[in-house]
Order: sequence, then C-alpha cells, then structure tokens
Amino acid sequence: MSDTTVTVAEIGAALGRKVEQVEREAAELGMLVRPDWAGRPSLSVADARGLTTGEAPGRSGRCAVRR
Repeated sequence: MSDTTVTVAEIGAALGRKVEQVEREAAELGMLVRPDWAGRPSLSVADARGLTTGEAPGRSGRCAVRR
C-alpha cells in the first residue's frame, strides 16, 4: 500500500513560495521529503497540512497560506 502525498511544487504554489524554500522549511521541521510515484519531491498529506496551516510542530501556529 502506498502513502498519499502532496508534491512540494503543489505546496509551494499554495504558499506562494519556491520549491527550494518549501524543501528547506520542511527539512528544518524534520519532515521527510521523498519522491512520489513519478519521482517528484513530496511530503505526506499530514506534513503538507501542517506546513500550510502553520500547525506543524516548530511553527508559530499562524496560517501560512496567503489568502
């Protein structure tokens, strides 16, 4: 069974950030960036949610998505 993931590019688009910035922040928070089925860097859905909502451990708790 495979895990559901979200590509780093999709997360970057949602946050208005470059892929490199998302990868760096994820690494700083101890999140595992790994290739999805197509070889694209991705995060688990839970990590992606935490990163985009600001609820990931180590984040300030503010919503990171620009509305």
